Amino acid sequence: MLLLRDKRAGTADNGIWLATTAEHHESLRREFPNMRSIQIFGKRQVLAVDAADFAEAALQACDLFLAGDARIGKIPKERKGSGAARAFS
Repeated sequence: MLLLRDKRAGTADNGIWLATTAEHHESLRREFPNMRSIQIFGKRQVLAVDAADFAEAALQACDLFLAGDARIGKIPKERKGSGAARAFS
């Protein structure tokens, strides 16, 4: 749902990564004006640690997550396993 990133190199994407889908970006951006696409994974979104409103945005994102907001979280696509793995499912 949420991933925290704090790397010494490549700091532009440090912050809270939001697991969401493109359909929710616009509505989330209204709540998080400083949210932007992650540079290394263009489709994902980040609340950057260097944003002026980071602490407030972090708490708000946690509140949305705890409230079960459908915009936060993404169900991954089903992985195709080997034939043996499928035989046991």
